[in-house]
Amino acid sequence: LRLAIQKSIYKQEIIDAIGYDLAIDTPLLELDQEDWLYQANQEEAMGALYDEGWLLDEETGLRMNDKGEVLSLSLIRQSFTNNEKQEEVTDLTAQMIASQLSNVGIVVTIETYENQAFQKKVTERDYDLLLLGQSLGYNLDTYSYWHSSQANSGLNFSNYGNNKADFYIDAIRNTFGDDEDQKQEYLQSLAKTIKEDIP
Repeated sequence: LRLAIQKSIYKQEIIDAIGYDLAIDTPLLELDQEDWLYQANQEEAMGALYDEGWLLDEETGLRMNDKGEVLSLSLIRQSFTNNEKQEEVTDLTAQMIASQLSNVGIVVTIETYENQAFQKKVTERDYDLLLLGQSLGYNLDTYSYWHSSQANSGLNFSNYGNNKADFYIDAIRNTFGDDEDQKQEYLQSLAKTIKEDIP
């Protein structure tokens, strides 16, 4: 399902629509953005959904499982009432994501919240999809965003947990100075692990 979502979203279309320049299309810059996994392809997305048992109802155009449940997800975003440009960009991005996912039969309900209510939703992990900006900073420290200790209550908003990933993240944080080659090895290993998991 995560693969299908990833492959359903044509990020370049969103980038063009909101007037930005460059898509960073991976959760880790060491991942090869040219890899097939990161290239949008709604036909492949539909194949992934089919493989997971979400069949397309030809009459409704919606994805349903064998229990008759419709594949429906909530996407939450923050409203920016005091920043017109940020509100416009965030709203348009959410609308385009919902539209692109609907093209493969996924129903997306966009929920917009003021700051305090939004923070509560995020803290409680009360969402299926989250539209939020993040900055890794200059030092490639992914601990806050991908280490399992940061799931549920930290900045690991997808609640991703993998012991191998944790090991590499810790190793990267503890590699200094002349060990740049070792750090690059850990980064590549972390990239491989994240690629396999599609968090």
